[in-house]
Amino acid sequence: MDSESEEVRTPKRELEAVGALNSKMKGAGNQSSKDMIFRADKIDLKSLDAQLEKHLSRVWSRSSIDTKRPKEEWEIDLSKLDLRYIVAHGAYGTVYRGTYDTRDVAVKVLDWGEDGVATAAETAALRASFKQEVAVWHKLDHPNVTKFVGASMGTSNLKIPSKNSSNVAQDSLPSRACCVIVDFVPGGTLKQYLIRNRRKKLAYKIVIQLALDLSRGLSYLHSKKIVHRDVKTENMLLDGNRNLKIADFGVARVEAMNPSDMTGETGTLGYMAPEVLDGKPYNRRCDVYSFGICLWEIYCCDMPYPDLSFADVSSAVVRQNLRPEMPRCCPSALVNIMRKCWDGNPNKRPEMVEVVRMLEALDTSKGGGMIPEDQASEIPCWVNFSDSSIPSSDHDDFVIPSLAPWLHAHLFNPSQPLNPTTLYQSSNLDHNVQSLTTLLTKQRYSSFQELAQALDTHAFQVSDGLVQQILKRFNNDLIPVYGFFKWAKSQTGYVHSPELYNYMVDILGKMKRYDLMWELIEEMARLEKGYVTLDTMVKVMRRLAKNHKHEEAIQVFRRMGDDYGVGKDTKALNVLMDALVKGDSIEHAHNVLLEFKTSVPLSSLSFNILVHGWCKLRKFDMALKTMEDMKEHGFNPDVFSYTSLIEAHCRDKDFRKVYQVLEEMKKNGCNPNAVTYTNMMLALGKAGHLSKAMELYEKMKIDGIVADTPFYSALIFNLGKAGRLKDACDIFDDMPKQGLVRDVVTYNTMISTACLHSKEETALRLLKEMGKVSCKPNLETYHPLLKMCCKKKRMKVLKFLLVHMTQNDLSPDVGTYSLLVRGLCKSGKLDGACSFFEDMVLQGLTPKDSTLKLLVAELESKGMVKEKAHVESLMARVAEKHTVLA
Repeated sequence: MDSESEEVRTPKRELEAVGALNSKMKGAGNQSSKDMIFRADKIDLKSLDAQLEKHLSRVWSRSSIDTKRPKEEWEIDLSKLDLRYIVAHGAYGTVYRGTYDTRDVAVKVLDWGEDGVATAAETAALRASFKQEVAVWHKLDHPNVTKFVGASMGTSNLKIPSKNSSNVAQDSLPSRACCVIVDFVPGGTLKQYLIRNRRKKLAYKIVIQLALDLSRGLSYLHSKKIVHRDVKTENMLLDGNRNLKIADFGVARVEAMNPSDMTGETGTLGYMAPEVLDGKPYNRRCDVYSFGICLWEIYCCDMPYPDLSFADVSSAVVRQNLRPEMPRCCPSALVNIMRKCWDGNPNKRPEMVEVVRMLEALDTSKGGGMIPEDQASEIPCWVNFSDSSIPSSDHDDFVIPSLAPWLHAHLFNPSQPLNPTTLYQSSNLDHNVQSLTTLLTKQRYSSFQELAQALDTHAFQVSDGLVQQILKRFNNDLIPVYGFFKWAKSQTGYVHSPELYNYMVDILGKMKRYDLMWELIEEMARLEKGYVTLDTMVKVMRRLAKNHKHEEAIQVFRRMGDDYGVGKDTKALNVLMDALVKGDSIEHAHNVLLEFKTSVPLSSLSFNILVHGWCKLRKFDMALKTMEDMKEHGFNPDVFSYTSLIEAHCRDKDFRKVYQVLEEMKKNGCNPNAVTYTNMMLALGKAGHLSKAMELYEKMKIDGIVADTPFYSALIFNLGKAGRLKDACDIFDDMPKQGLVRDVVTYNTMISTACLHSKEETALRLLKEMGKVSCKPNLETYHPLLKMCCKKKRMKVLKFLLVHMTQNDLSPDVGTYSLLVRGLCKSGKLDGACSFFEDMVLQGLTPKDSTLKLLVAELESKGMVKEKAHVESLMARVAEKHTVLA
């Protein structure tokens, strides 16, 4: 009997001890933790379970009393609800698919306050707010808002079939979580739809239809005083007929009467309005801002700010007025809507009902959709900016004091003499990349085998990222780049991706090593299917055509189906024709169209490529004949066609003809775009007609055409060339306020302008700013800076710039080396000039005759006989190499 009573009393005592411990943790009682000792061997777990079960049954019986309260009109009977499986996880809960009374529904379990962190008061406040707002939600009825079915303030009666392994067990659901049920929409999210169409983009009519659906839904919500607060493409659903429905009201609120009552960072970064990010009070116009971002995303089928971190986006949106960059092809009326919606001042944003009216007024009959990626890459480069000469001043080691810490941070050894082989030693490179770069540059390897032996002595971990970075860094140096590529593919457990093979094919084509290029392509063909693609053949055709091997490029197109299984379609034909035109053979391009027009479908771009080619040669009669041929094939000449004519007349400075073509295209119902006006304004500026160029800017605004980033870059170029540096700086500073992102061309233009006016600190600060805003520089960024350093004899800054290039994965090309050799010759730094000349030759690059003559003449004038003989021996090696390749 004693033993039995002991068994009963022991769990009781242990339960009391547990209760005492809980009281202690909550601040009750005076017993110290040291006095509270438990003996595990005295605890009867079976009896403890029995006591806990009795205790929980009393708690459940008390909670059951609460369920007898009168139900709200929006509350549902959970016994009729079956959850089938999880659809998604959100920030505030989990979404399930299920049925309610045989109705197909989506169920979101909102676990606010059930995470063990919120206090009882906070949980009660959240549930009270939820209850108040659901009372409004259930009255919503609009075709562009998900249909509300009902809600529940608890989930303990949910039925989840345990036989389905994909379902979540019932005990995983918080019993007091809130539960919202809406009609299930089967078409997935708008975000998923845009991702699927990322490459081919959406027709303009579809863009406007989706935008109207979203704007009408938001306008309806705002009319009911509801602010969604998390408008983004992931929260929009599409039904089977592509009708958009607004979903996920997890953070929606009834708009507060007092604006200061709505604060806090609620929503998704990238879509959040500046006032929300800045912690200021906000209202329904935060939804208008988010709509503007969604509208851009729908049009572009792309992510805004893909290269920026969330922290950078938040800061730039608030402080720099950062907005997504407008595509040049976007109709000006749609651009205006976006910019009005994401205005930094919420009071200047339109109401959603106004946005609906503006969208309804758009004309979608003439197209205007985003250009697909495969066509955008074939559009000619319209704007080219030239570098200008810079005045000089002397001091080898001089560095602008305010920029000295930034420059020295990039130099491993600032006091080391300028030498091409030491430029890659940087203190902040990735260790593997830095080690490999040092190995590949510390000596000149005579063969691929010698390089492979050197690489075998190190334990490098090969990855796609590492290979890509090395290929970028050494894409002008055959033995390091191809030797490393060959060595990497021999490493156990590593296989090059198709993209890296294609990149290597392009590098070999650029180097004119066609023997190695075709050898590599044959190797790709022996690998698994999918390695040799149209992208591979495009790179081959472009490189052959650029090097004037026109017949070989055409033969690749003829044979690529039989040899590699790559189909001949419209895109491939257009790529070939574009490559031939850019390779200075419009005649070959014309013959290709005639040869394949019956076997490959043509597009308007096929004819426009020819129009552009004939215009380049000033054969306007042939260009006009091609435009007539377009009509015969069912294509009307478009803005591309007329802009090609205008561009050619601009190059001739024949502005009378320019304006004639402009009037003709308008007469034919073809409106000019920003590209058209950019060509005209740039030509007027170069011809010294700056006032007329500025008049054109005003005319463009009257015509309703929105200036884009390239237009502003051209405007900056014109102002800088005319000596109006302050005006150029003002335009540059104003761009973010106009919703324009300053791209690499903009920065290059501004840097070139600063160098032109010998503004050394301004030019270097612009380069520094590019790093801060994640705008990747290219070789054209550095050329004016290198010229300026050579003329000013800034050897330490010159070394910094070359290291900075390497850190941005840029490899000096013939133009860069020629610039350095000529600049150092003119500044009397002949040792440096000889070093760079030698490095250029050893990399397999061929110096220009003018560069060689200048260097030899300078060496002769200084009596440097030994150095002159070495330079001439290097050139003999180049001549010998060309003889072997021939």
